[in-house]
Amino acid sequence: MKKRKLLFLLPLFVLLGCEYKPTSGEEGVSKMEEVDFSQFYVIGGTYSSGFMDGALYNGGQQYSFPNLFSERLNEIYGQETFVQAEVESELGLNQEDPSIGKFLIDYPELNTLYPYRSAKGSAELSDWEGSNTELNDYSFPFLNIYEVDDPSLLANNRYYNRISGLSGSLVDEVIQKQPTAVILDLGMDDILQYALNGASGSEFPNLGTIAKEDIIQVSDYRSEMETIVNRLLNETNANVFIMDTVDPLRAPFFNTIGWTLELEIYNRDYIFNATDFWEDFNFLVYQFNFVDEGGVPASQRRPRINFDQDGFPGETSRARVIFDEELNSDTLSDGTVLPKYRQLLDGEFVLYDNLPNLNIDSPLSATVALADNQALTLKEMAVIRERSISFNEVIHNIASGNNRINVIKRSEIVQKGFIEALFYDGVSYTADFSIYSIFSSDGYTLNKRGNAFVANELIKLLNDSTSSNIKLMNPNLLEGNEIKTSF
Repeated sequence: MKKRKLLFLLPLFVLLGCEYKPTSGEEGVSKMEEVDFSQFYVIGGTYSSGFMDGALYNGGQQYSFPNLFSERLNEIYGQETFVQAEVESELGLNQEDPSIGKFLIDYPELNTLYPYRSAKGSAELSDWEGSNTELNDYSFPFLNIYEVDDPSLLANNRYYNRISGLSGSLVDEVIQKQPTAVILDLGMDDILQYALNGASGSEFPNLGTIAKEDIIQVSDYRSEMETIVNRLLNETNANVFIMDTVDPLRAPFFNTIGWTLELEIYNRDYIFNATDFWEDFNFLVYQFNFVDEGGVPASQRRPRINFDQDGFPGETSRARVIFDEELNSDTLSDGTVLPKYRQLLDGEFVLYDNLPNLNIDSPLSATVALADNQALTLKEMAVIRERSISFNEVIHNIASGNNRINVIKRSEIVQKGFIEALFYDGVSYTADFSIYSIFSSDGYTLNKRGNAFVANELIKLLNDSTSSNIKLMNPNLLEGNEIKTSF
């Protein structure tokens, strides 16, 4: 097994023989007075680990943004600087299904509207045979920030358990190695797991009983991040680089759907039968809205399920039915409970792994409501976006006025891809499933090209700080997503 050694002994700016120049950045955030990556470590989760295509595998690890960054340093100094707990598997271990390996994008038919995420094959994740004493990468997929300083919680992470010799918290492990730089990538998983579970977890969990599908409150996130950063600043001489959080709803895993998908080429019989299926429910809605005890105010009326082109005012037509826990628990006078069914509103999301099954013949036809964890309502989407914004405000506030902390704005990369404004050497990159996507086949993690853009942000910072001229990664030279066609 290839072992990567830490051999840099001098600060990088000294090795380069360059005079320090402060970087440009956000107003109110002090910049590094000294940048030294001779002994750098990472504490992070899914996005920094190299997890992509739904799995942790060796090809993904090699293209994590910390490893890509370290390889650029290697090109200059000829020395290997970064040790990962390498996965000796081409397929890795799939997070969603432990019996399979990584995903690929599968178009079974020429006119496939939403491709499948097919497994490349069966795989397993073996233990790492290396020594913790050499490890630089403390990134573990689906690591929540509240687990970082609590070894008892870390024990439940299958990726953490691959490494022997870990006894303390991740902060303890890094501090005892006295790093010159630490990259923190914390907060993304706290938002992402809530979103991937269709916001079925708690919006306001107690930190003592929080579950993986819950989303941590801003005050708790602030407390955890401040504790981690302060320990690193007070117990080491390291500079701290904090990756900002990305709005996960920019990822292609979260999709709006149009009524044309439902209609299957304007199949009138299908429309009629789907509407007819919900006749009993619609009668209950009518009784509740207009008849029972004189009806209810307009603001409290429930919409009927309608697949016709023209419905009642204020109703959605030809949209998927969902079970919405946020609806009131309405009951008719005879005790009949009105089920919490409604149709998707414009702009609401369906989770990607359900999309290929939204057709006439599937279990998720128009006569079956999507479960609460299969879709995101406008209210749930607002919570996710608010947390992402608030977490970034916390990060910038922590960094403000401290010249040992710098914020790496990864969110700007994804935002540019989302609006098709991300370019490298004349090539435009996107945040979808196209051939030039920055997202991997799982739909929520960055692929090799996306990680190259993030690594370039670190390289730019280093170049600006030291007047060096480290060569940027060229995303155009890296492989895109693997695509399978059956036609």
